[in-house]
Formats: sequence, C-alpha cells, structure tokens
Amino acid sequence: MWPPKRWNDHDALSRYWNALVAGASDDVLAPLAAALDDEQLAIIARLRRRPRYQPDPAFVQQLERDLVGEVAAVHTTTAPLGHRAPGSANGLFPPYGRGLAGPRAPQPRRWTLAPLLTALLVIVTLAVAYTILIHPGEPDRVPVMAPEATPATPSARATPSVAASPQAVPLRQLIPVPPVGADFVWKIDGPASTGTDFSSSITVDPDGHLWVLDGANGRFQIYDADGHVLETWGEAGTGEGQFDFQRDSGEALGGVGFVPFNTDEGFYVADSQNARIQQFDAERNFVRAWGSRGTGDGQFLEPVAVLVNFGEEDAVYVIDAGRDDVQVFARDGTYLRTIGRHGAEDGEFDHVGGGTFDQHGYF
Repeated sequence: MWPPKRWNDHDALSRYWNALVAGASDDVLAPLAAALDDEQLAIIARLRRRPRYQPDPAFVQQLERDLVGEVAAVHTTTAPLGHRAPGSANGLFPPYGRGLAGPRAPQPRRWTLAPLLTALLVIVTLAVAYTILIHPGEPDRVPVMAPEATPATPSARATPSVAASPQAVPLRQLIPVPPVGADFVWKIDGPASTGTDFSSSITVDPDGHLWVLDGANGRFQIYDADGHVLETWGEAGTGEGQFDFQRDSGEALGGVGFVPFNTDEGFYVADSQNARIQQFDAERNFVRAWGSRGTGDGQFLEPVAVLVNFGEEDAVYVIDAGRDDVQVFARDGTYLRTIGRHGAEDGEFDHVGGGTFDQHGYF
C-alpha cells in the first residue's frame, strides 16, 4: 500500500530544516519540530554539532549532474514512484524506469520540479549526516567525492588522440588535524668520557630528578628537570654500593626503582652483571642485597629493571633479561613468585627489557 504520509514527512522535515538554518526563533521552530519524530530531531541535533567542512568541488559538480539527470528521468516516465527499479550506472540515485511487476499502488500526484529538488537535497543531507554519525570516533574524516588520481608514469599518460577526463570516485579524505605532540625542551649529550655507552636507562625519582644510567662507569648521573647535572652517584665494583652494568660486548643494562611518591622509603638498584638487587635508604646508605647467579627462585642471570608496586601488595618486581621472567619479592628480599618465562606465547617473554605499573596497579 502506498504510504502518502512519507511525502508529508519530507515536507515537514524540509520546513523545519529551512527554518533552523535561517535562524528562526523557538516559537517558530516548536510547531515545526512537533511534526517530526524523536529520531529525526536527534539526528539533526547531532549533525549540527559536527564540524563543518567545505565540500569537495568535484563532489558538488557530480551532484549537480546527477540531480539534473534524475529530474529529467522523472519527468519523462510514467512509472509509479513506489516501485523498485534496477540500480543506476552512477551508483548514487536509482533511475525511475519501468516498474517491476506486482500490485499497482494508487498513483500519487505528479511532482513538480521544486518539491523534487527539495526532497533530493534532504535525502543527500541525511545520507551525509548518517555517514558522519556512524563514525563518532572519527570526527576528522568525512566522505567526499574527488577525481581519481592518475599515476605520473609514462604508461599512464594520455595520448594526443584521447582526452583525459577525471572520474568521480568515492573515497574517505583525511582532514588535517593540528599536531598535539610535546614541544622540544632540552637534551642531554652527556660527558665525553662515557662515549657511546651513555645511556640505556632513565628514571625519575620522587623529587622529579632524572637518574641516567652511566653504565660504562658503573654509576648514575642525576639531573634536574631543566637538564642541569646535579651530581653523580655510584662506582664500579662488586662490593656493597658498587655496581657492574656493562656486558663484555659493551652494552650497559640495569636500572633503579624508587618507592613511588615517597622520598623517605629509599630505592632499589638492578645490578645486572653482579646478578643481584641492592637496596638503599633515602640517604643512599646500603641496606641489603639479595640474589646470586642462577635460574632458581630468587636467583638472577641479568636483572635489568626493578619496580616497586605501589598497590596493596607492596612488593618489588625484578625484570630479568637473561631468564626472560619477572620475579616478585617482598620489600626485604623474600621471594614470592615468578611471572612469565621464555617463549613467544601470551605471558611469555623474549629479551624482556622493562615494565611499569598503571594507575590501577596493573603491571
């Protein structure tokens, strides 16, 4: 059965849209909006909140050509508008050719040019709105029509006897977005004595100072937030408070882990080539060390990073690049458990290098 109310809805939608664009007052818009359903009003409201972009000129030209062609087709056919027809060649609007066989619906009155153009423009507007609204996470991408690009190669050049004409093809055009990255502030070149071995690890302590691993010299260089060196701490060796970070091949691995947000709790150092963890108090006095070389519980092959869990567990996580696992200890060095092992499956590691905790305490 032919639904004549559909065309009344289009007229109501057109009247409301035109008044809205013209900046009509609420008194004028209210009765016009009453003729629309909530879904139509919601789509229009969301459409008006979207960023507005200048349409592609090729799209506008193609739309004008299609509108003229479809208007001509409608005025030369006697087929009922309610019947389905085969798809058109341009892929945008169906041609109104001969109707398919089936029950004949009551004949609507013949459209004049103005209502036809209004309906077509409303359909195009809603189609564009729908395309934009089904991508709410991509506000910077809009559908446009643009000429098909022709590669600049000798084989793609047109011969003098063939005129090159661009074809309108649908594509998704990326709208440029201003960059939101960080601005460069400063850099640290490091003293010449450290050469290429400076540096493989940078950690920020609770005071906001940068501890940079100076592996070739078995120490840390400490900088303020402006990049000025404050001091160096540590020395090479195997004794208490001494470190060995450098492999025989020259790479330097290791790190320091601070108790988050607390300058009075001290810190831990992953003394990689000595295969141990050393603990220090807030004044950098040696407290204890634990670990030995091996693959058993509480042993290490090459501990390269240490983190202190600031959650309820209150534990120390040691990341071992030699064992490809993470061992968890109490704050006094008591072994608790092991996470992961060597491999490529979920939960397994290959040359594991570092880790961190998020704001929920997940590692």
